[in-house]
Amino acid sequence: MLFNKDWEKPKTQPDPLSLDDLITWLETKDPTQYYNFSNSASCMLAQWVRHLDSGASNVQSDTNSFVYQVNGQVVNFRDTVFRQIALIDKSTFGNALKMAKTYRGRT
Repeated sequence: MLFNKDWEKPKTQPDPLSLDDLITWLETKDPTQYYNFSNSASCMLAQWVRHLDSGASNVQSDTNSFVYQVNGQVVNFRDTVFRQIALIDKSTFGNALKMAKTYRGRT
């Protein structure tokens, strides 16, 4: 049997906090359902990270409500496209999905 050098490469896992993962999750949501973007416990980002990690929680901060503890690590969404997607006008999952797909086209 011939040796394949790729056999020794570590297998990489997809990033669960990727834009593609968010889009996949948004596609499962009711597009007409509204979410309250100003409630860090039930906004779109909070619901998504709890989908990834049922123990995920918002890390309260005086300057930022876009910080979550997910899978044992602190993730700050403040200066990311995820924040821009979550803060859209008429905060429905359908509008968030459209915005996320727009951002995916830019990256």
